[in-house]
Amino acid sequence: MTQMDDLSSFERSVSAALRQAGCDTFTASNLRRHTREVRDDIYADEVAHGSDIAAPFVNFIITHDVAIFTIFDDPFLVYVVPCTEREMISDTDAFAMAEISEHIELLATKYGKSTPDASISRTLAESWLG
Repeated sequence: MTQMDDLSSFERSVSAALRQAGCDTFTASNLRRHTREVRDDIYADEVAHGSDIAAPFVNFIITHDVAIFTIFDDPFLVYVVPCTEREMISDTDAFAMAEISEHIELLATKYGKSTPDASISRTLAESWLG
């Protein structure tokens, strides 16, 4: 998957990945809202501790036996993988949110996701999140 350079292509790719994974009720808009809330919490925590909000981190949400990973880096990546909540929590329990390469390796080796479902610059992702 190549990095997208516009928000509408990015949103269409996210929506298609969610539909393909069986997320009929959880949409790209739901993901955007959830991701914005997580980002805001992480950024507030980083500022409170004198850290850099530009530092990369990983977040995921699980809904309807589908995990949606958002990787806050440049580029900003979205991976959608079918799995159970118990399985994904067990698989990622040893990883910190800042361990980007470990999460990406897990997605590739265990879940067969060697490329993200959507990719966009972090600057555009920030615009997408609003």
